[in-house]
Amino acid sequence: MNRVTLLLLAMVLSGCALQRPEPGIESPHTRAQWSDRRDRLVQLERWDVRGRIAVRSESGGEQGSMHWYQSPDGSRIQLSGPFGAGAFEIRFEPDQLTVTDKNGTIKRSFSGPDAAEQFLEQQLGWSFPASSVRYWMLGLLDPGHEGREIFDHSGSLIGLQQNGWVLTYDHFALYEDYWMPRKFVMETDAARVRVIIDDWTLY
Repeated sequence: MNRVTLLLLAMVLSGCALQRPEPGIESPHTRAQWSDRRDRLVQLERWDVRGRIAVRSESGGEQGSMHWYQSPDGSRIQLSGPFGAGAFEIRFEPDQLTVTDKNGTIKRSFSGPDAAEQFLEQQLGWSFPASSVRYWMLGLLDPGHEGREIFDHSGSLIGLQQNGWVLTYDHFALYEDYWMPRKFVMETDAARVRVIIDDWTLY
């Protein structure tokens, strides 16, 4: 199983189609507005995102596309792309994670709240905070851990620091009444993960 698949497997643990944003829309410019956004998004339990992911570490780089469905009951990620792995579907329900190929054949299955993070560190050689990514995708700190929001001089959110990772948000776009990330990078000393989101659907 390649590293892109493993990282998406980690992401899934943490947790009416909308119009595409108009070009040139700017994000909120006060911390109070971002605070209000944060409070609303923490309550968002169901969403659907399509995008692309690229991973680079000492062992090389890989890339692929993803379609992630998030609901209160669990998560499902469809992964495909030119990284030699074909297509995978990753399903997570409380205490159970299953990875299947495009034919529905189970490739990985394991249980326990910490099993995925331990498995990932063994496979990747570096730790990845699986439970936090569900929040980082939304541009939020994981409320279960200490962290820091980073704002620019105008008051707009441009990054997060948490669990030894630095996140840089290059662009937000307005979907209905929510400012959602479109491009961001997750970095640590061992790896760099870039995510480009093509479309959000919020429920």
